[in-house]
Amino acid sequence: MGAGAYICGDETALIESLEGKRGTPRVKPPYPVNMGYLGKPTSANNVETFAAVAAIIEHGASWFKAMGTAESTGTRLLSISGDCSAPGIYEIAWGITLADVLAKAGARDPWAVQVSGPSGDCVSVEKDGQRAIALEDLSCNGSFMIFDRSRDLLDIVSQFMQFFVNESCGICVPCRSGNVDLFKKINRVIDGKACQKDLDEVVVWGKLVRKTSRCGLGGTSPKPILTTLQNFPELYAAKLVKQAGPLLPSFDLEESRRGYREAIAMLNDRRTVS
Repeated sequence: MGAGAYICGDETALIESLEGKRGTPRVKPPYPVNMGYLGKPTSANNVETFAAVAAIIEHGASWFKAMGTAESTGTRLLSISGDCSAPGIYEIAWGITLADVLAKAGARDPWAVQVSGPSGDCVSVEKDGQRAIALEDLSCNGSFMIFDRSRDLLDIVSQFMQFFVNESCGICVPCRSGNVDLFKKINRVIDGKACQKDLDEVVVWGKLVRKTSRCGLGGTSPKPILTTLQNFPELYAAKLVKQAGPLLPSFDLEESRRGYREAIAMLNDRRTVS
């Protein structure tokens, strides 16, 4: 189902794929519960949801609500990976702190955590260690990636943005083109060719992509850049160059002149031969 495409994580794109079509998200409403597979009411949920429902039926709602917080009842499965001694699948009660999860996983000098995968938030362990894993605080879809200080976060952000460029279904312009532009921007930062104007544009473009995309992929794809820019601004600041004069740092005047000189030299050589 979905042929492994990330976009088919959207329930309507998955239904399109099941019907033998290209996996592209539908416009909602109507929602699958009203009109889903072959136009019939369809319940599309994660396996974890069905497993929780089975446990609730067996043990009762009160048993389930006794775990977690008032607004986030029950438990959550976390897939923990990265710089830790005990990666794996953990079942935690909602409300546990970020620091407690890191301790359980044996994190080694944790610096940052990518919560909810590439489309989630990149948070600072130092600043956010006491935040609760809960819908009302630090929401998590289950993915939990730990990074220590040996990691290059900007390179990781670039890889995440490349992933979204590849996985976009391409049906809407904000996601199809916006992610490409954001990917180019983060690499301009990495290459040391960006100025403050580039970062200002990243924020504006990122918000635009999130607001105007057709589905949740584009609605979350700018978050790797936006959340690292918010929580680790020093990483970006260290890469910026000051803009001197009307030319942007990304424009290499000497490189442009070199190409012109080579073209003129080639033209003169041809004239000499003839």
